[in-house]
Amino acid sequence: MRTCGLDVHKSFIVAYIFDVFFEKDDNGKPVVKAKDVALGRFERTWEGLDKLVEFLEKNETKKVVMESSGPYSYMVYMALDNTGFDVWMAHPRDNKTNNQLKTDKRDAERLVKRFVVGEIRAYKLPTDPKIIRLKRLTRFRMKMVSRLISVKNEIRKTLDEVGIDLKKAFSTLGKGAIAIVSGLVRGLSVDAIISSNQSLAKKRDVIDEILKSRGKLDDALIFEIKSLLRLLREIERQRESTEKRIENALSDLEEETKLLTTIPGVGLQSAAIILAEIGGISRFPSPKNLASYAGLVPSVYQSGDEIVYGKLRKDCNRRLRYILYQVALKAIKYSPRLRKFYERLRSRGKKHKQAVIAVARKIAMAIWHILTRRTPWSENLKRGYVPRRRRFKRITMKQALKILRELGYEVLA
Repeated sequence: MRTCGLDVHKSFIVAYIFDVFFEKDDNGKPVVKAKDVALGRFERTWEGLDKLVEFLEKNETKKVVMESSGPYSYMVYMALDNTGFDVWMAHPRDNKTNNQLKTDKRDAERLVKRFVVGEIRAYKLPTDPKIIRLKRLTRFRMKMVSRLISVKNEIRKTLDEVGIDLKKAFSTLGKGAIAIVSGLVRGLSVDAIISSNQSLAKKRDVIDEILKSRGKLDDALIFEIKSLLRLLREIERQRESTEKRIENALSDLEEETKLLTTIPGVGLQSAAIILAEIGGISRFPSPKNLASYAGLVPSVYQSGDEIVYGKLRKDCNRRLRYILYQVALKAIKYSPRLRKFYERLRSRGKKHKQAVIAVARKIAMAIWHILTRRTPWSENLKRGYVPRRRRFKRITMKQALKILRELGYEVLA
């Protein structure tokens, strides 16, 4: 099998073409071998990519595999895919070596061999223009949200320097807290601040205490806070503008969006992130594959009869895992089915975060079924539902309590 392994750098691409075949060793076991066919080095420009295409066509090579290298490999992948090549991406973690001798050729040969025998989890990138556009917008919005949090933390830190602790009155730096900070640096009275935001009337005593610290603010500190507030407002405008664009982009994926928003805790923005990061449900052959891609399964160490389940996997789509975790936090409030599942895990001694992750995994698997079967979310809790009778000659107290709760009784224990 003739296959090309690409080593993509910021300014250039190294291409190695190998003929991969199997030979039997002295014990009669098949061993993968690779024979050099051609080597090429190309600039990572559009002109260089045209030359790479000519190089591959000249050597009659259609299958290409490369390691993911962030923004550098994306341009190469899309150019080759649009030209008709069978392009695959691999996680760099799968192509690691303990050998101290490391060269581009060795990396490419090892990558090709592992790809051919299936030792690496090679995957395809989404090429649908609608998904690509949505992913760019949702990721930009996530950057805006991250910057908002960073600026708010900077404002808190600056006020902490002069002993002004907003956490006494506000758990987050929302509109009310921002109104107080703005009034503080503008020299407004308590009445003027409250008139601009009537919800602050209940916190008049706290505002009085904060304004007493006004004399501790020098000109440089006031200038810094005013600048941060202007930056905060600008980022807010950019985020709102981006969200409107995301909603417009979702009009091209109307059916999928409607299906996802039937899931408790999923709104338009979270549905957009889920669709963008999944990149097409057909990429995943089963619900477990999607849950694994989202990093909602534990790492596994197996040796002989011993199996150890560790922490969550790191080689995953962290954006998808983050949004599914946030969705799960909301879902346990609004979904009786998921709330019941969460409480059952907590009653077994699971910690809050562990139980929420389990709920997120259940949601990920439900997303696969919803998008594959084109059916909305269902609680599966109908009126008059009675669980199947269990036939026990003798049951434990724990089993008895479980049956009573499922029948709708409130058990105080």
